[in-house]
Amino acid sequence: FVIFGVTGDLTHRLVIPALYNLAEADLLPARFCITGVVRKPTDPDALRDSLMQGLHKFATRPVKDDLARRLLGCLSTIEADPSEPASFDRMRQHLERTEQSHATAGNRLFYLATPPDAFAPIARELGRAGLLREDDGYWRRLVIEKPFGTDLASAIALNGALLKVADEHQLYRI
Repeated sequence: FVIFGVTGDLTHRLVIPALYNLAEADLLPARFCITGVVRKPTDPDALRDSLMQGLHKFATRPVKDDLARRLLGCLSTIEADPSEPASFDRMRQHLERTEQSHATAGNRLFYLATPPDAFAPIARELGRAGLLREDDGYWRRLVIEKPFGTDLASAIALNGALLKVADEHQLYRI
């Protein structure tokens, strides 16, 4: 589970609490890792602490610390910026190493909890770096948070940009 905008409010308020609810319902795979995409160096332990604090603050049910620690136990960070294409190549290598060392199988979900103007540039770089290709037998999904465009024309343009790098079945628009 790759989260762009991992240090932001949306991740703390909604994404991590939702993942926690899935973990509590035993709906996540046993081998599950989160990779947080950051724009400046971020210590994974500091991020883990921040996400844990957010979970305690925003969870919709009482938090079991052992379950929360297990959910956030396989957390890593990677610096990436769409204006630096090589950073997405490093991300691909980081994800491959994580998948190998934690036997997570290779399915990937990219969640864009970012400002809307970052959606298309991030998607373009994911496509260019081959991170959305499904030719290895694993699935790849791209989740786009709202707002999906500011009007019909911008939504159509964003949709067109996404369909240049991913197939319709790979896209989830919130």
